[in-house]
Amino acid sequence: MAILGQPKPDAGRLKAGRDVEGLIRALSFKDGNVRSEAAMALGGLFDGRILDALVNALADPDVDVRTDVVQALGRLKDPRAQDALAIALKDPDPGVRSW
Repeated sequence: MAILGQPKPDAGRLKAGRDVEGLIRALSFKDGNVRSEAAMALGGLFDGRILDALVNALADPDVDVRTDVVQALGRLKDPRAQDALAIALKDPDPGVRSW
């Protein structure tokens, strides 16, 4: 399904192809499910570009996306992710904070 002429990203395909840039772009997609899938896919990859994209996604208006971002940050093997997770401890949603 295309939204405003933009095809819906397939996070699984993007992850399989190690398309980090495509997954980062998917974090900005209108559909919250796509953003969540992209966040989870990014958490399973190890690339220096991922951390900044996930940190920015901590401000997503969709609580499910923020929860998936926190889980993804927890899977990163990047010590800088700890600082990002500290930001999540201040999230207004208790579910996000608990992750």
